[in-house]
Amino acid sequence: MKDSDFSILIDKLLEDVEDRINDLFSSEVDTAKSGNVLSIKFDNGCNMVINSQNSIQELWFAVSNIGGFHYKYNNGKWIDNRNGLNFTDLLSKCCTDIIGREVILEF
Repeated sequence: MKDSDFSILIDKLLEDVEDRINDLFSSEVDTAKSGNVLSIKFDNGCNMVINSQNSIQELWFAVSNIGGFHYKYNNGKWIDNRNGLNFTDLLSKCCTDIIGREVILEF
């Protein structure tokens, strides 16, 4: 994939995630996007950071008290390099655990 195509893909994903998180949890979360980094801070103290590593065309996702994950874009999905899990599935699970009610996110 061309670097410019990767940048467009990442920008859209970060915007979509920020919009969806704000729609679902507006009173329970603060989001901030700066360049290719999206920070999500929940009222209960949990934090998430989603950013891109353009040079290696990866999406990185870190969650407080859980750790970090690296994703490659494959067949229309972001797939974790180590465990093969889909980014949106893990993001949904993390939000569910943090908020305490089921959350299903799709992008």
